Amino acid sequence: MKMTSGNEFRACRACAPAKENQMTRRANSFGNRRLANTRFAALFAALTAGALVTACQDDPITPGGEQNQEVVVLDQGLNVYLVVTSDRAPIGSTISVEARVRAVGEDLNPTAFLANLRYDAELLEPVAVIAQRDDVVRAVNLQAGPGLIKAAGAAANGLGTEILVIVTMRVKQTGYIASLSIDLDELTVIQENFADKASQVQSIDAPLLSGTVVVEATTKE
Repeated sequence: MKMTSGNEFRACRACAPAKENQMTRRANSFGNRRLANTRFAALFAALTAGALVTACQDDPITPGGEQNQEVVVLDQGLNVYLVVTSDRAPIGSTISVEARVRAVGEDLNPTAFLANLRYDAELLEPVAVIAQRDDVVRAVNLQAGPGLIKAAGAAANGLGTEILVIVTMRVKQTGYIASLSIDLDELTVIQENFADKASQVQSIDAPLLSGTVVVEATTKE
């Protein structure tokens, strides 16, 4: 039988804490992924109460409006807002509506969301979802209710993008821009153990036009 010398025994004892730390890190990582996966299931279950739209397509987008260089300042904290390609698109044409989220002055990485995109069904009609080339798993219900689109998404390591969802909509009547709005039922962040920050999210009142310059407010002293 092979005997272990005193030096070898001390070396093995010295290695033990490192191995324990490595196992703890792996366990924590596994636990976080399990928690994130639970969020995925909860969000998608809420979304599938209606007809679930999973077939995404890249439809041509008709700008149809004047591009400008308006400047919008985002306040400190979490901000959610819409960006549209045009506010004066002709009746029958198609616009894109993009929902975005951004953290200003805070190191917060959203990992899951459940969003409500609202509009006037007399003025706009949902057409399709624009697929994104990122690591976010999304599900979108274009017919969640009259004037309501629901979108859910999640990524175990954080969204890694400001884009929540992009949809195309057909213009039925003019004056549609004022009917568009966005709010969140849930927005979890990694930095605070997947805490839900939806109640702290600030929504910009009016959609922004593509080409609008978005700047972040400086920290107040």
